[in-house]
Amino acid sequence: MSRRLEALQWFGLFGGALAWTAQFVVGYGIGQAQCSAAASAFGIAPKAWQAAACAAAALVAVLAEAAAVAVVRATRDTEYEGTPPGGRRRFFALASTAANLLFLAIILNTGLASLHHFPCRQS
Repeated sequence: MSRRLEALQWFGLFGGALAWTAQFVVGYGIGQAQCSAAASAFGIAPKAWQAAACAAAALVAVLAEAAAVAVVRATRDTEYEGTPPGGRRRFFALASTAANLLFLAIILNTGLASLHHFPCRQS
């Protein structure tokens, strides 16, 4: 049980942030590929790839939020200022619940903006 909570705590802490980072890097690559000369030859559908990247990142962020909530519920009898490891787990889980909601909002905002952005225009 202890190792499971530890794994859930760390996934809850880093899952949303890493999902957004991956979405951002993959989305940047999709935008660069869309503007290259080879894009038409390979038939790259940038909007579909951007939507898939957004959906995958949002799913990971929701799973990270669920992991953080599971740790919060499992440590409800522990104070976040308590002794380690229980206090640390609760502290990180409480911080993760708020952070993952923010990362989910960022992921959705980035994904929706990428669907309406046209990166290949001249200035």
